[in-house]
Amino acid sequence: MNNYKEKKYWIIKKEKEEKNLKKLQVSEEVICKLRNYDWNDFKRERSFRTHQNVTKDVFFDLKATYDEKEINSINDLMDEIENENLYKILSKEDDITLKILVYKIQGYSTKEIANILGITIDNIYYRIKKIRKKIK
Repeated sequence: MNNYKEKKYWIIKKEKEEKNLKKLQVSEEVICKLRNYDWNDFKRERSFRTHQNVTKDVFFDLKATYDEKEINSINDLMDEIENENLYKILSKEDDITLKILVYKIQGYSTKEIANILGITIDNIYYRIKKIRKKIK
């Protein structure tokens, strides 16, 4: 289903739901909050399905615009992973590789990461290449 059809279907479904909520005398404020929450959830789900193929060359360039939570640690990174296979792969990786991923997500350059972690730039590229192979 394309984006237009998905959105149209969501709107129709949501209008029916809101009509039923009004019959049950639910306040407009609650209905509005529910609509906003459901809309954001709809966009998150659609974005996830669009970017589910994590083996693209732009793996580190994809940034979700809906994320309000910042990834500041390895635990944050692991908590945000919804793809079970990706989670299994990353859970077997060493801390240095996972720290590289966290810094990449935060937007640090390879040179900055090398200085922070005290490793060579080549080592960073090697680790990224290795993790990409595992993901493929």
